[in-house]
Amino acid sequence: FSVEGHSRALIVKLKPLDLALENHTTIEYPQGKTYVVLTRKHLGAYSNGNRSAITYKIVSGPENGTFYWVAGEKEAKQFTQQDIDEGKILYAQLNMHSYKDSFEFIMANTEKGVVRNRSNIIVKPLVTAQPVIVETNSAVPLTPSQLNASALQGSTPRFLITSTPAYGRISLDPMANHSATFFTFPDIIRGRVFYQAFSVEREQGT
Repeated sequence: FSVEGHSRALIVKLKPLDLALENHTTIEYPQGKTYVVLTRKHLGAYSNGNRSAITYKIVSGPENGTFYWVAGEKEAKQFTQQDIDEGKILYAQLNMHSYKDSFEFIMANTEKGVVRNRSNIIVKPLVTAQPVIVETNSAVPLTPSQLNASALQGSTPRFLITSTPAYGRISLDPMANHSATFFTFPDIIRGRVFYQAFSVEREQGT
């Protein structure tokens, strides 16, 4: 360009678009729910370009669920970072017997920058369990430190015994010689649920 008869050159340097996966955490949702909306905490890209131009393409989908658009409930196989930022994408669990899932994706921008990665999906249990230590031929009450469902307080959760212990029994009476079929979390809080360990002789079948 020219200024008062003097020519000057204006040098323009084009900076390439950066692309990096800045936030990448396990996608978690609580037991009892069947879906979770993706956020930038789960998948958050860094770029000096337009976030609507950052795309995620699912190349190996989850086995126990799928991704949907929140509006319209149509399956989502490709979406943008802006879609995630605005809460437009959700993962819906389809296999209710599963507690985890995973998927692979390719993140890209308009300059063909590509990042390939994998994300994990976990159902957070509302009931926590710890080992019960007991001597043979004795009975101990189960406590909330061993079986805790306090996150479900107010709904009176019921525990159904679907598989009995091999070396003892669960009962509501430490002197009883029959097993309980179910109990509640308030029963545990009140110290009414017992694990009765069989004697060594009974374990060995003698």
